[in-house]
Order: sequence, then structure tokens, then C-alpha cells
Amino acid sequence: MAGTTVKSSLTPGLVGSVSRHMAIEHNKLVDDVEAVRGGARQLVQYQIEDLGAGADISAAGFYIAPRASTVLDSVRVIYRTASAAVDGSNTSVIRLINVTDSSAVIASITKTATTSANAVETLTLVAADADLAANDVLGLTITNGASADTGLMLLQFEVQPQAIDAAGDMTAAKIGNHAGTAISA
Repeated sequence: MAGTTVKSSLTPGLVGSVSRHMAIEHNKLVDDVEAVRGGARQLVQYQIEDLGAGADISAAGFYIAPRASTVLDSVRVIYRTASAAVDGSNTSVIRLINVTDSSAVIASITKTATTSANAVETLTLVAADADLAANDVLGLTITNGASADTGLMLLQFEVQPQAIDAAGDMTAAKIGNHAGTAISA
């Protein structure tokens, strides 16, 4: 019922009436509830150790979605130390994956050159896999070439809780005039 307006029998001419004032305040409250329905974004950070040349990480789980959520297009890696020996034949592939959903790739980047300390790289988001169900486990994979050394890194991304199902959450509709237009100040 969210986003709907219920017609009312309030007389349009009663501009200063208590009923009209209550309808206006009710409608403001409905707007406020709608604005916070999805919840606040959550910043997730995961420290990635210096793996050393040729070392990999395979599906290391580190985050559980507390409820249905979406990974936003802000998946980044901050290189705490410089990478070494990363080139076209010794690539470094970093993937944020949904371990629960058959390791679906949420975001990834393939590095073919070294990266300096304190550099920030943005991973490419796969929008089709960015939605998470409650209790999905996110993880990380890193696949390095034989001499590629990614160094110490920090993975950082934002998760936005999805809106609560309006049909089941007892959301009130706005109060409207005889034409169905929401009453406002």
C-alpha cells in the first residue's frame, strides 16, 4: 500500500481544521517512513593479507547479509603496499563473490600492471549478481600469476538493504481529498 493515497471525506474548505492538520501530519509521517524503509547503507571493509608471489585465495567467506540487500557500484580495492611483478603474463584477478549462490561473481578486476601503494582501484560490478538474499555469504577470490604479488590490500564496498515488502509491513497510505490527491500544507 506504500505510495498510495486513500480518498477522504474531508471538506476541502476546512483549511484550518484539526482534521486537515492531522491528515497533513499523518502524510508527513508516511513520507518519513518511506524515506527510511530501505535502511542505511552499510560500509563493509575486509583486510587482505600480502599473499606473496603466486599465492591465491579461494572463496574466503567474510560477510553475511543480515537481510535482503544489494551490493552497490562502489566496490574498491585500496592498495596498502605496492604490488609487484604484475604484468600481462602474470595477472592478478580479484573477485567479490556470493559463496552461497554458487560463487556468482559480484564484482571483479583483472590487473595486468603493478599498482603503487595507496592507489585505489574500482572493481567492475556485475549488476545481475549484486542482489543478495538474507544470510548469503560473500567471499573473495584472488588468483595471481606465478610471480604476481598483490601486496597488502583493503577491499571496501557498500551494501544497501532492500526495501521491506510493502504488502506485509503495515504501511499506512496517505490521506487524500475527495479527488484522491494527498493532503499537504
